[in-house]
Amino acid sequence: MVFARFAFVLFLLVPGLAHAEAKPLEVVIAKSVIYPGQTISEDMLRSVETMKSPPVGMSVVTQKDQLIGMIGVQTILPGRFISTSHVRPPAVINSGDLVTVTFAGAGFSIALTGIALQEAGFGETLLVRNVETGKTIRGHVLPDGSIQTGGPR
Repeated sequence: MVFARFAFVLFLLVPGLAHAEAKPLEVVIAKSVIYPGQTISEDMLRSVETMKSPPVGMSVVTQKDQLIGMIGVQTILPGRFISTSHVRPPAVINSGDLVTVTFAGAGFSIALTGIALQEAGFGETLLVRNVETGKTIRGHVLPDGSIQTGGPR
């Protein structure tokens, strides 16, 4: 009896779903292959409308300005959805740069000079070597280009 009700409800719902009008999705795709490390420019992109749905959980790029100036972190193929995770902001700190590292705690702040051991953009984590002690510190890049470790961000 329960199965019969379920089958009847399914019969009523499925035809209604089949007639639901799908709306096109406007997305940005690459015109040609974009390789990891490449800076993305407007002439590498085009906007298209598609009836395809992106994979579940994928945050796709819908505006060119979300990509222009960004750096590819993996190969981006032409004609495919571009995920926001396929790109990163350009580096503001390069490997070998001298940086100011700040450690902040409850009511105090300590600053030191370090050497960046890798490149990173705003908000990213990177490793820095303390020039005085030689110890390696992990911190986050702040908008001013300094590194913060410890305490609230």
